[in-house]
Amino acid sequence: MRKKYKVTFVLDNREQGESVEDIMGRISGYVEFLGGAVEKSTNLGVLDFQRYTNRQFRAGTYVQYLVEAEGNFNAEFRNRLRLDKAIDRALVEKI
Repeated sequence: MRKKYKVTFVLDNREQGESVEDIMGRISGYVEFLGGAVEKSTNLGVLDFQRYTNRQFRAGTYVQYLVEAEGNFNAEFRNRLRLDKAIDRALVEKI
């Protein structure tokens, strides 16, 4: 059974030199590889963190996706995201 997810990312593209669009394309590829479909992707822009742990990284680019995928999507997707250095934080919510 397919479920809908709202996925929010904080991107850190300081060291890689990649554009936000390239990273968003790679994330869409992860979703499609796992059998999901991206319904909507939104670049929310650069936002300051309320609390930061690294003084050199006080703001990040926020990106939000609406995804439709199978029930086991969350665990497999998180494993893929953990290996990607351009993704600083990720929040996957079932809606």
